[in-house]
Amino acid sequence: FSIAGDISDEASVKDIFDAMEGELGGIDGLVNCAGLVEPPCPTRDQKLTDWRRVIDVNLQGVYLASREAARRMNEGGSIVNVASIAGMGAFIGSNSYSVSKAAVIMLTKTLATDLARDRIRVNAVAPGLIDAPMAHVIIHGDPVISERMRARIPLGRFGSPEEIAAPVVFLLSGMASYVSGAILP
Repeated sequence: FSIAGDISDEASVKDIFDAMEGELGGIDGLVNCAGLVEPPCPTRDQKLTDWRRVIDVNLQGVYLASREAARRMNEGGSIVNVASIAGMGAFIGSNSYSVSKAAVIMLTKTLATDLARDRIRVNAVAPGLIDAPMAHVIIHGDPVISERMRARIPLGRFGSPEEIAAPVVFLLSGMASYVSGAILP
């Protein structure tokens, strides 16, 4: 089952949730993992359209989906946002991505505080470089850049999507029933 839509568009998000509820019933959990990265470039050369698109998807999309889920979730629901370590520190040529992920981290904390009265938990994972399509250019492109990035990682390797999925599943589960507002790097 899949639903096409634009996560940055309010009406589209409502339609997505309507279709999802119609197909699957109620909503117990939400993982906000849609995301874009801008083409790396110096600030002087960055296009406003690139900035806006990344902010719209990475931040506004998380907000809209979280708001719609919260309107429909019962007590005990869980929202997990996918942020990034890029939101915890500055990266050259990554203005909109880093800013959007930093904002997702703060949004996670504010949503956790706001939705606690409804017994809805909100947490985030903040992955480093994961060997997935979005980071393909960095990981499998220029070997010098790839090695430089790998060398900055304490474990000395890139992560896998499965290594991000496991903590997401934990945060969605009842095993994390007293965890809210946490950001897991």
